[in-house]
Amino acid sequence: MLRRCICAENRKLHASPIWLMFLILPIISAGYGTFNYLQNLEILTDGWYSLWTQHTLFYSLFFYPAMVAAYAAYLWRLEHMGHNWNLIMTAPVKPMCLFTAKFVVVAKLALLTHAFVFVLYVFCGRVFAHFSGWPPIELPLFLIRGALGALAVIAAQLVLAMIIRSFAVPIFLGLLGGIVGLFISSKGYALLWPYALMQMGMNTLGNWSDQRLFENTPIPYVTSLPEFPETKKKIFRDFPDVLSDEYKENAKNNAKALAARKDDPMMIGYFLRNEPSWAFVDNLVLADEVLYNPERTVCKEKLIAALKEKYQTVEALNTAWNTKFNDFDDLYQPIRDASAKSEAAKEDQKTFSKEMLRAYVEIPSKACREVDPNHMILGMRWAWISDPDLATGWENFDVFSINCYAVDPTEAISHVVELGVDLPVMIGEFHFGALDTGLSATGLEGVLTQKDRGKAYRYYCERVAAHPNGVGCHYFQCYDQFILGRFDGENYNIGLFDICSRPYQDMASYVKQCSEAMYEIADGTKVPIDEKAESIPMIAY
Repeated sequence: MLRRCICAENRKLHASPIWLMFLILPIISAGYGTFNYLQNLEILTDGWYSLWTQHTLFYSLFFYPAMVAAYAAYLWRLEHMGHNWNLIMTAPVKPMCLFTAKFVVVAKLALLTHAFVFVLYVFCGRVFAHFSGWPPIELPLFLIRGALGALAVIAAQLVLAMIIRSFAVPIFLGLLGGIVGLFISSKGYALLWPYALMQMGMNTLGNWSDQRLFENTPIPYVTSLPEFPETKKKIFRDFPDVLSDEYKENAKNNAKALAARKDDPMMIGYFLRNEPSWAFVDNLVLADEVLYNPERTVCKEKLIAALKEKYQTVEALNTAWNTKFNDFDDLYQPIRDASAKSEAAKEDQKTFSKEMLRAYVEIPSKACREVDPNHMILGMRWAWISDPDLATGWENFDVFSINCYAVDPTEAISHVVELGVDLPVMIGEFHFGALDTGLSATGLEGVLTQKDRGKAYRYYCERVAAHPNGVGCHYFQCYDQFILGRFDGENYNIGLFDICSRPYQDMASYVKQCSEAMYEIADGTKVPIDEKAESIPMIAY
């Protein structure tokens, strides 16, 4: 029955005046788009892509909605004549069958319209814009995605045309919808809709994003190793017994979680972990913690074995370290600040600390590479470089990451480079908050107003782009925190949106400006802005 209904709807199109509209409106749209492109060559410098923006601007907002409405109204026109609805209601045809047939035919017309628009686009590009070659392959894919997205519009227009007997009113409503959509976008209200981040120019979903977005959003993303390897015995805070077999086995087991996304082309890479708490202590000597910790760890066994191998006798060790051990077994007793006892002790402890750090980084990195060789390892997201030795093992990463809450990240990125890290540097977290929206805390960097938040964002990001090693920075976070606080009490005004998904318009404007300038700044053809925000003391927990 559905097939017969589709054939009946197709017959309505034979010698139909609808084909005249099919031919004329896309030609007018292409003419407007091409003319607008040729009049703005000084700013539309991206070839086929720039011409595409002008063609689709007019087509998608003005012509296409009206054409879909006309297709739908035309297919219902016969039913609205005379008493034809009575005949239809008594015919042995299910209403859903009739509606579905019309839906299929309008969808076919819409797809043909898209194809014709693309032919006109290529023709204008070759003949009037004098482009060589052919458009990028993703552009026809954009059209296909547009056709899929239009299915909801087709269904809505068919419902309107079914209810409204007038042929003109549904077409007017379709055109009005396009104009309203343009108005909404121009006023920034489009940011209330899905893909608001893309409209701001954001190009990545940052760490801790809802994983459901990875399958449903056309934005590349980063993620984290779900669980960093641990051991039952710890050296200091969350630093594991890295030289143990337990650490190696746990690293292999934890890396298996990467298998599910190892072939996802939208995934940029993954962080191994975030802000290890043991690294919050400036100039920490891990080997000192090994000797101070009463646990008989594998790291302690290997440190003592290394000292035995180097000094051979406890007397030689005592001389070098300025200690009074009776036997090497005395090293199993808690010893505080061993590296402070002499220069030799400091050298020994720092050397072994580096060995531990290398194992800390290298063992999970290699385990992850075995499971997922396709994506980049983005580092550890250090809260800050609390000791130069934190750079140890950087060769195992593809990108070195730090979190940097500051007005200007240039010094932090340069410090990583000065430590000998020959990698791009990514900033995993930064933010700016104000007190003018009702929330009582600014977060880790405070500014005066929402406009200042936008200024601070742009100033920060453009300096990352301008740095030779800067490869990206991820804003934390998308939404404000709840007024009553999250699990640890944080209730910061740090979002691009409030908790009702309303964008902060002043900040959104600066984010978009920054996104538009970012790549020119990165390639050196444009300089970062000098406009700074007005800072205030932070309020954070």
